Order: sequence, then structure tokens, then C-alpha cells
Amino acid sequence: MRMKVTALKTFTGQAGLIRQGSRPDLDDDYVKELEREGLVSRHEVKPAPPVLTKAEQEAQAKAEQEAQAKAEQEAQAKAEKGKAAK
Repeated sequence: MRMKVTALKTFTGQAGLIRQGSRPDLDDDYVKELEREGLVSRHEVKPAPPVLTKAEQEAQAKAEQEAQAKAEQEAQAKAEKGKAAK
């Protein structure tokens, strides 16, 4: 049986050169051996999300606050428009 794995490191083996991050389809027994050696993972490895600096965090928080304030103003204007129409 064959399975798709994620290479955690670049290495050369039965399947030739396997580069880090590639997703080769390998034999089940060979995968077990490579897992023991820490070379592959059966689970897809995704890069970690970027870490925001303090300035970026503050800018993001300010943008969210401004968007929320704008949404509240629009909701209030819509409510006032509805009252005026009655």
C-alpha cells in the first residue's frame, strides 16, 4: 500500500532525492522507517501564521475598532431613516 507524506527534511533514499516540504507517494513500510528517523510525517505540515509585531497588532486593533464604529453609525443612520419614513 502507498501513502502520501510530507518530507520534514531533504534526504536521499529509495525514491531518490526528496526535498523538504514535498509530498511524495511512498510505500507504507518505507514510510514507517522514515517516520522513525524523523524524515517524514503522514500529516500535512503547514507553515505557522506570521507573528505580528506590537505596532502591527495595534494597527490591526485600531482598524477593527474603526470598522465596528462605522458599522454602528450605519446601523444608527438606517434606524433613524426608518423612523423618519413612518
